Amino acid sequence: MAIELIVGFVIADLALIVSPGPDWIYVLTRGIGHGRQVALWSVVGVCLGYLGHTILVVAGLAALITASTTAFTTIRVAGALYIIYLGIRLLITRTNPFGTTEASEPPSPRSAVAQGAWTSGLNPKGLLLYFAVLPQFITANSTISPTLQLAALGLLHVLGCAAIYGALAAGSGAIGNRLQKRPTTTRRIQHGAGLVLTVLGGKLLADTR
Repeated sequence: MAIELIVGFVIADLALIVSPGPDWIYVLTRGIGHGRQVALWSVVGVCLGYLGHTILVVAGLAALITASTTAFTTIRVAGALYIIYLGIRLLITRTNPFGTTEASEPPSPRSAVAQGAWTSGLNPKGLLLYFAVLPQFITANSTISPTLQLAALGLLHVLGCAAIYGALAAGSGAIGNRLQKRPTTTRRIQHGAGLVLTVLGGKLLADTR
């Protein structure tokens, strides 16, 4: 796997992770409503859910790459178009997703982990993102098998989520209050991530063709 592909994947993946969405809202509301410890346990659960996605995608895409080059190319084209779509959605959005907090009884660590895992594990958008993004950075004729390449990229995503969401959980109270009071900051994050994804998606689509 070429270093350029790994760098490209990290850039695209970080743009997706830092873009405010359901995972952000979940971690922030946990932190704001129940404190840093509960938020951190929730991040553990979210990462476990994405680890489950990694296993599913590695098994499915590896088999597809082996069976049909044409089908794999079709998925790459569709994935690149989907990345462009996500980028445009982020560029045109004007809403602030951070508007809720929790005031219920704090869950136990086990419950926080389980709920985090269900949140990301049952999110069809998360699985679709895996199928859209990972194939763009696989080299079918590499000396490294597609299975190992997919597994490595999937684990990089899990580590990225752990780092970004972990930092978000650690400072969730301050960050959440700041974002709620300054929606312009949230929109700037969204628009910046959207620009990165739109440009990268266009490049990936050109390379695919």
